[in-house]
Amino acid sequence: MATSTGSVPRPRVPADGLGPVPALVAGRFRVQRVLHRGAGAATLAAVDQTNGNAVVLKTARSTALARGTRLRLLHEAEVLRTLSGPGLVPLVDAGDSDGLFYLAMPLVPGRTLAARLAAGRLTVAETLRLAEDLFAALAAVHGHDVLHRDIKPSNVMVETGGGAEALVERDAVRGATLIDFGLARSESLHVSVRDEPVGTARYMSPEQAGLVHRDVDERSDLYAVGVLLFECLTGRPPFEGQTVGEVLRQHLSAPAPDVRSYVEGVPAVLAQIVQRLVRKDPRDRYQSASGALADVQELAGRLAAGEEDPVIALGLNDRRSTLTEPAFVGRREELAALLTATRDASSSNGPVLLLEAESGGGKSRLLDELGARCLESDTVVLRGQGVDQAARRPFQVLEGLAAGLVEAADQDADLATRLREELVDDRGVLTSVLPALAPLLGAADTERLGPEEFGESRALAALIRLLDALAAMPRT
Repeated sequence: MATSTGSVPRPRVPADGLGPVPALVAGRFRVQRVLHRGAGAATLAAVDQTNGNAVVLKTARSTALARGTRLRLLHEAEVLRTLSGPGLVPLVDAGDSDGLFYLAMPLVPGRTLAARLAAGRLTVAETLRLAEDLFAALAAVHGHDVLHRDIKPSNVMVETGGGAEALVERDAVRGATLIDFGLARSESLHVSVRDEPVGTARYMSPEQAGLVHRDVDERSDLYAVGVLLFECLTGRPPFEGQTVGEVLRQHLSAPAPDVRSYVEGVPAVLAQIVQRLVRKDPRDRYQSASGALADVQELAGRLAAGEEDPVIALGLNDRRSTLTEPAFVGRREELAALLTATRDASSSNGPVLLLEAESGGGKSRLLDELGARCLESDTVVLRGQGVDQAARRPFQVLEGLAAGLVEAADQDADLATRLREELVDDRGVLTSVLPALAPLLGAADTERLGPEEFGESRALAALIRLLDALAAMPRT
């Protein structure tokens, strides 16, 4: 029998440079399975043979590590050694064994928040529970002068209910843990990588993305939590786009929508907390995790005590050097009267109310709150404004109404379709009187004419038919 005299071929090392995953790491951690494998690194599930506890190992082949990656891994180990408390995972061990760098941490039960959100949005109670844990974790993290810089659903582990607790839904979120400090920053991080832009665009504050010249500090982490809480309550992030550039542009310039425009039953105070977290200028946000935590805990306590929509003065426990817009407090009688009027309007018996106050007396803020409350009852609120100027255009006071109607139709395809059908004969008149309606009704068949070409009576009749059509629409 002929035999080959050549050398025996050696097994090929995988292109990622990690090579075969060892069965035992550091003579202590027995590998169970590979959770994730990337370029030169792997995340493993293992058992600590010294005590039988389940752990997660982050591993990387030392010879395959880029200098910046190695610095970050060493820094992550140092950070984890210093951190402890609710919502955090302590470091079990770290080191270099047989050319394999590793970090060992306890295996957190549950699944990522990203996986949980794939099954549906969270309730108000679940969101508050998660917010308490995240703010408590960040209070400890920031207390050690550490920034996480990559808060997102895949970096939050959630424990869900079920089992023996019959009153807890099987999928209900009962607690949260902040994980993955691989992009964290502290003074001990090497200066060569300390200020590199890092993070995930969908959850990144404007200053962290380098879009505005502001310091990247704990307020950037709080912004990310605000985006995350918005997604928990609504099932979608506040800013979406087809490209990273489009998402970043919205973070810079587009105001975050009110969570109550997407989901009913969210307390006004919780909506205000989220809004304060995602302000564009970090000076206008919460300044500390402990300040946000105090407000969340007070709200959770009030709701547990049976208050349906508590009124809380936000930020009393926050530290700040600049003023920010206050929470909506007071004006209970005025708001109640306006809400009664909107309910009466649904039965075609709505009164005309006159709201008066000195300049700066809070008229706009009260109407903003009315609009937010009406969203919860699926009521369309349309607003116009009379402007004192020399060249006033006909029907200018209704331009805000037109813009609001287009926005409402953007969120309700059925409303948009039925309005187009009902107003097809008035399209030319309406888009000439109120050009802002063109995106909703479509361009007129003729060249756009001024309102005077139709006559005031015809224009008014078309506007009345528009309002009548809107009032007749069944809302779901």
